[in-house]
Amino acid sequence: MFGKLISYFRVNNGHQLEVDFLTVVLLTFNRRDYVKISLAAILRQTYSNFRIIVIDNHSTDGTLDLVNDLIADDERVTYIRLNKASNAGNSFVTGVLAARSEYVLVTHDDDILDDDYIENIINVCKDRSDVGLLAANARIIDEQGGLINDRLYGLREDVYFNKYEYLDYYLINRLWLPTPSLCFRKEYYLKFIGFDNYTYRSIGDYVCRRVEQFSYRPSLDIFYNIFLNQYDGIYFFSEPKFSHRQHPGQESRGVNQSRPMLELVDEINKAGFKLKNKESLKNVEDKYKIQDLLFSNRFQELGEYLDSSPATLHVCISSNLFFNKKITYSQMSASMEDPYYRLYELMYFDRYKANLDKFIDKQVVIVGSMLCAFYIEQILIQKDCRVAAVLDLAPARQGCDLIYNKIIAYEDFFYSDLGRYIFIITSERINDLSIASTIMEHFPGANYLFWQSLFDD
Repeated sequence: MFGKLISYFRVNNGHQLEVDFLTVVLLTFNRRDYVKISLAAILRQTYSNFRIIVIDNHSTDGTLDLVNDLIADDERVTYIRLNKASNAGNSFVTGVLAARSEYVLVTHDDDILDDDYIENIINVCKDRSDVGLLAANARIIDEQGGLINDRLYGLREDVYFNKYEYLDYYLINRLWLPTPSLCFRKEYYLKFIGFDNYTYRSIGDYVCRRVEQFSYRPSLDIFYNIFLNQYDGIYFFSEPKFSHRQHPGQESRGVNQSRPMLELVDEINKAGFKLKNKESLKNVEDKYKIQDLLFSNRFQELGEYLDSSPATLHVCISSNLFFNKKITYSQMSASMEDPYYRLYELMYFDRYKANLDKFIDKQVVIVGSMLCAFYIEQILIQKDCRVAAVLDLAPARQGCDLIYNKIIAYEDFFYSDLGRYIFIITSERINDLSIASTIMEHFPGANYLFWQSLFDD
């Protein structure tokens, strides 16, 4: 049965591995240079009493020989090379099913764990038995390993979510738990994917008959965290514990986030998860529905949607900007922490004045979160500012139309006279240094500012 999907399966000393506390699963596919660095970081952890499983999605670049050389003298490591190239979802499930441990930490070949990350996980688990999932802040690096952003989130203290708390926190604060750092109880993942057998002896049947049904779905990254939090607590390290490499080959860069996020909202509604503030879930749904309609230029449908929807934050902003209908948002306390609340406040309380002095003799280039890009483009056009281009790294969004511009890749932007342009960063995260760094990488010496500084207080 194994031969149908797995062409090389190394079991230490000819015996099946015993159940341990933690297994690290490393996923790789045709990134020989990256996986060498990632695997080396796992092997040199300050805490060493754990197992390692490398899942190779049928690489053809010499990864097999490289990994075998690295693990030759380390009995902790099992190497599984899939017999045919599949997808990240299948690799993930295969690795988790192969692990015989209470906890599984899944990471990727383009991520580098800090030397003490597993030691930190062990210390937390020793102190508390109510943790079903652990994750960590990340630093962002480029293709060559250069630092882009020293921390993805600005949190300065660790955060613990009791059961049912993460969903509300996520909807307001958008704290996505970075997938490459996730360490979770295996039993909860088996519940999540509908498997009821924990034992190792059946993995051959599972891999061959069932694992190929799993594909990469961006919404599952968040939905699994919410699902698990119905059973157990979540611990988030505020300090970065790994480096996340940004590069064009990432699977997530080819995804238009509107549809997956609408799928996530639908899954949350169907699951009936406990939620203190249903207004926040509706606001997230409206955000991605509005973005989806704007991307496809379905303005009549957008107008009908806004007219028929309760006055959430995004309904009010979009009604004002695109249809000149000033709608009062009555649930202010529900979204005051939302990054878009400042924009609504500026419009509603008549402080809607762009600092146009910044743009004298300049042409605007918008870079960042796409719904915010729609908003800022519309505001600037209404103020007679010229928006020369809208840029985005994700192939899934390149070629889409905003109202006045088509989204293009950084490399396609004509910038022979860079001094004519000013870049506006429309990220939802305040002072998103990763975007600023990417701008400077492509356009050294460019002038940029964050959208929040556009307005008079």
